[in-house]
Amino acid sequence: MAATLPKDKYKCDFSSKIINDEPVIPVQLKESCSQTDENSCNADSACSWCKSAAVKAKCNTLANAKALPAAVFSCSKVNFFDDFNNEE
Repeated sequence: MAATLPKDKYKCDFSSKIINDEPVIPVQLKESCSQTDENSCNADSACSWCKSAAVKAKCNTLANAKALPAAVFSCSKVNFFDDFNNEE
């Protein structure tokens, strides 16, 4: 996203790589939760069910769920403020 901003108006510490006019996400997400429904996904303590208007809902590992943008995804068992409050 930072790489797409006008350089004369914004100064960013990190610029993402752009390929075919699409930003490349720097985190490689690995999938290990294969449940196909919300209840069985949430029954596994290592998994989180993530919903989005942009893509089909899916079961993800907690680590992957935390790496997804909170503005786009709503994931069970993941609270942005938990990590934020623990930084103190």
